[in-house]
Amino acid sequence: MGTELQCPACGSSDIEVTHDRGQIEMPFSPGAVYESETDRCRKCEMEGDFAKANDKAISIAVAEAKKVSVASIINYLAESGKSMAYIERAFDLPQRTLMRWKGGDLSAGGLALLRLVATFPWTVEVAEAQFNSVYATQRLAHEGINAMSRLAQFYNIDTKVNLSSIEKGVKVDVRLVLPSNLSGCQNTGSETMQPKEVARHQ
Repeated sequence: MGTELQCPACGSSDIEVTHDRGQIEMPFSPGAVYESETDRCRKCEMEGDFAKANDKAISIAVAEAKKVSVASIINYLAESGKSMAYIERAFDLPQRTLMRWKGGDLSAGGLALLRLVATFPWTVEVAEAQFNSVYATQRLAHEGINAMSRLAQFYNIDTKVNLSSIEKGVKVDVRLVLPSNLSGCQNTGSETMQPKEVARHQ
């Protein structure tokens, strides 16, 4: 027999219980959906989760949403040409690690790694290159320019990117010409990278 629900303020057992649908937004997942419970004391009108039932419901929903998101991320990466075996080799993970993660045997660190790779898929190539600092910088600059171009198209901003060779390096000049309805006039940035044999990843 369950414990009778009592108001923590006045001790009354005259409690009205209502249920509703709650949802917590989570990355790479439809979200953690759970049934929330609200208790209201008819005597003193205090409201809350007197039995702490929502904590358990949220914990279960979040765990399930994480499992769904892991499967979605791994499937997305596989469809884009990054198989589980390839990712495991790149990050020096034991074989079948991603299969275990997909099955629910997942640590917080593993989930963070998958979210990072899903957000920036090119980091797998950086890992495959043994996190070579020069190659990582080249990829970061390359992906940054591409991202800037996509943002400029989204916001209808004129973007001019000039690549000019300079002694012992490559200078990248990026100029954004902002429309008059946006604050500021221009932002200009430059990045110089040391030359390197063209990596096989590019």
